[in-house]
Amino acid sequence: MSEGLKVTVLGAAGGIGQPLSLLLTLSKLPIRHLSLYDIRLAPGVATDLSHITNVPKITGHVNPAEALEGTDVVVIVAGVPRKPGMTRDDLFSINAKIMQGLIKNVAIYAKPTCCVCVVSNPVNSLVAVAVETLKQYTSSTDNSGWVENRVFGVTTLDNVRAETFSNNKDVIVIGGHAGKTIIPLLPNGTEVPNYEEFVHRVQFGGDEVVKAKDGKGSATLSMSWAGFRFVSSVIKAKAGLLNGSTVSENELVPAFVNLKYNRGGKQLQNKLRSPKIEYFACPIKLQNHTGFVDYIDSSCLRGIPAREEKLIVQALPQLKREIQKGKDFVAKTDNSKL
Repeated sequence: MSEGLKVTVLGAAGGIGQPLSLLLTLSKLPIRHLSLYDIRLAPGVATDLSHITNVPKITGHVNPAEALEGTDVVVIVAGVPRKPGMTRDDLFSINAKIMQGLIKNVAIYAKPTCCVCVVSNPVNSLVAVAVETLKQYTSSTDNSGWVENRVFGVTTLDNVRAETFSNNKDVIVIGGHAGKTIIPLLPNGTEVPNYEEFVHRVQFGGDEVVKAKDGKGSATLSMSWAGFRFVSSVIKAKAGLLNGSTVSENELVPAFVNLKYNRGGKQLQNKLRSPKIEYFACPIKLQNHTGFVDYIDSSCLRGIPAREEKLIVQALPQLKREIQKGKDFVAKTDNSKL
């Protein structure tokens, strides 16, 4: 087992970053150094957390290079939330630029084996931005999966909502992380009252929170918990705990990952009958000691009912557009200006 990892939260002073940092501080996970970055207030957040008894080393930074130096796991929650009147295009254009700048620093200063967990929205596009930007700075000559198997879109909130709204911990959510790309799969033979209402609530649960907060906030607390749940799995895997009692060796976790370069991805593409879909949210197994994607489990698509197949067919065109949008954004950017 590792003596502990350095974990860096980018965007640590925001509405998701602060509670997520608190959860990591209190977690007793194998973290030796929790490094917090934001354009302002991160040193204050770090000082606040450091007053808690028996916590790891905590530092706050307004310089991303200092925050990322030698880090093992990067959690990106930086960016702006969607506000009333803001289109998804507005949100993307702002957060894609932020993502590019942060990923450049990740490539230069973090360990080349670091895992990158993307929480910032829109995940369907920003994961592609992160991967394509990181590939521009990697020393790998062929880029054949060296980046793609360690970048994750964090979609766990969709699973948390589906579990809560169905009162069933075995429900699986696949697809993407926006609206109708979110596809809950109920275990075979189980039902929920008002199925269409359940699906809509899982897909648009964020709107429910924004409305309840009178447009003055979004799903920050539930997202923090969901993000923590996924990041915990990555930390445990990277620390080599998958064969211990802390995590089941067979545990699968949901994430939005690349299909082309990860084991099992082509089988999933075949089951989707969509060989050109490059990223998809699905259950994955994490690799012990690296935290990378070990394999993608496509068995969740076996024998699904027609109503869920219909949801997949409806989701794929939107998902492809949003992924391509992220790739195109990077292709059109002069990275020397980042």
